[in-house]
Amino acid sequence: MLERSSQILINGKFFPKNNCETNLFNSAFSNGECVWEMFHTNASKILFFESHIERLCTAMKFFGMEIPSKFSRDRLLLKEELTKLLVKNKTFKGGKLFLYVYKKDFEQKSIFNTIDYASMVVQLSSPLYEINKTGLTLSIYNEITKPKNQLSNFQTHVDSIIKKMAINYAQKERVDDTLILNSENHIIESAIHGNIFLVKDKTILTPSLTEGCVNDVMRENVINISKELGYQVEEQTPITQEVIQNIDELFFASTNCGITWASALKNRRFYHSVVQNIFTKVNEIYME
Repeated sequence: MLERSSQILINGKFFPKNNCETNLFNSAFSNGECVWEMFHTNASKILFFESHIERLCTAMKFFGMEIPSKFSRDRLLLKEELTKLLVKNKTFKGGKLFLYVYKKDFEQKSIFNTIDYASMVVQLSSPLYEINKTGLTLSIYNEITKPKNQLSNFQTHVDSIIKKMAINYAQKERVDDTLILNSENHIIESAIHGNIFLVKDKTILTPSLTEGCVNDVMRENVINISKELGYQVEEQTPITQEVIQNIDELFFASTNCGITWASALKNRRFYHSVVQNIFTKVNEIYME
């Protein structure tokens, strides 16, 4: 059962969630000038902190945001604040830690590129990921495609809107998830469960970041784990519907959902033996 924050961190200060006066929902949110990162936590330990912050800073730089010292040379201070937030919320098992960075209200012209930041926690019953017992059923969403540019690699409102529309489509189709296409009609990720990976014999295929998929930290971890397990990882082959017709397994990876395997796309069926090995290794790393 998920339990949300009772305490929220805003610009280094802690506030009760239900009695909080904040500019969290300022014009930057409504205009999409906000980027965020989700961290998986094990008790008060923030997993892959540096990788997540590097990704966040790349997004901030792309949007022309000023990067404070807490996000660059003084990251230990930021990590201490986030760790304290976990303790204040009694996150003693697993958790999802959200860190939002957004421009100060642009009506204040003198501080156009300076930022505010806020963080909150969702508690989990365990730090371990769980793999789905029944494979996902899939469809392909082709009403709106994602552009092939650097913006598509970040967690933004644009990405969220497309995925929400794709989720609505999946509900209409009565499937568990749906695949998202880029502007060249190549499959790049799923609406809910993250980056896509295909298994064919001893090769694992996944779209290149230049295809427009989100650059999730879990994507990098799965690529590294796959290589350690002896698989060849191929990121240069565009994922088309024809490619999917000739694979053995299909699975997804994200910091949010962990590892999730699919069993069916239209009349195509998939196995899940390789993904089970990768999933086991992911949990070992996340418990170290």
